[in-house]
Amino acid sequence: MKMFKDQRGTSLVELMIAMAIFSLILGVIFTLYATMIKTSASTRKIAKVEGEITNTVWPIFKEIESAGYGVTANSFGGSCSPEISYTGGVLTIYSTAAGTQPSSTQTAPGTFSFIIGTGCTVSGFNAGDTVSIIDPSNKSSLTTTTVTAGGMLTGCVTTTWPGNIAYWIPSPAGVCFDTSYALSNTTPQPATCASGTQPLTRSSVAVGSAANPQPMLDCVLAFSCIFGCIDTSGNVTWQTGNTCPLLNSNGNYNPRFVRIGLVEQDSNQNEYAGPPQSTITLFSDTTAPYTVSLNTTQGTYRWRTIERTISLRNME
Repeated sequence: MKMFKDQRGTSLVELMIAMAIFSLILGVIFTLYATMIKTSASTRKIAKVEGEITNTVWPIFKEIESAGYGVTANSFGGSCSPEISYTGGVLTIYSTAAGTQPSSTQTAPGTFSFIIGTGCTVSGFNAGDTVSIIDPSNKSSLTTTTVTAGGMLTGCVTTTWPGNIAYWIPSPAGVCFDTSYALSNTTPQPATCASGTQPLTRSSVAVGSAANPQPMLDCVLAFSCIFGCIDTSGNVTWQTGNTCPLLNSNGNYNPRFVRIGLVEQDSNQNEYAGPPQSTITLFSDTTAPYTVSLNTTQGTYRWRTIERTISLRNME
């Protein structure tokens, strides 16, 4: 009995000290947990944005690379020149590989090219497809015509057409697709986008048809491009124009590269941890930099710059 009488209970002061220590530990754990949750959410958001950018921007780069594909030297039957240009904030590409099929029954754009047989016959086309008759020696188009159900070419000229190439083209408006990219202030975008941003839109139609811009990427602050020329020493020089200076007396020539630049919103307002930004520069490592000025509000956002140099393989 004496053993139990000598034991004392916890005093109120000791209990309060223990509770204070326990509360302090819980506070630290909660702070770490909240920070971890915030970091995880931010990481997921960044990953989501990066995924959207990858899924949107990389196909754009591949499409730009198709500039000049299938475009004949004289663009017979339609205006498909210049193959790529950037004017007034609009990047325009002419190609037969871009665009959407006019109908489910037509041949896939830019994928079919057949040598014309002695009887002016071709294979692989659908009845009603429009083709350009191309001279392979100089890539000029002799004329345009249509394919009949039996694979015959309408209006065949047996003395000149056989041996040339029959190449699929959009019907009936022209011989290539007019694909353009631009920022549009007429297309709605999410309320979380910073003021001054616009959606990047894409329009692809057969030459001569009405444009129908479709939004590709929201919250874009700037979109620009420059062109790369190769000088007589083999060095690449960058400029804003799409025709390169004279290398010789033969006249201007096509650029060999195009460099695309985007400034896209990468956070909500006040999520940018650094000091407010006032400018962002694209193409800073070239002789043709492009500087974007930010206002006070825009400076509190985090921005992502995307740049890509694309080889214009079809314009050589």
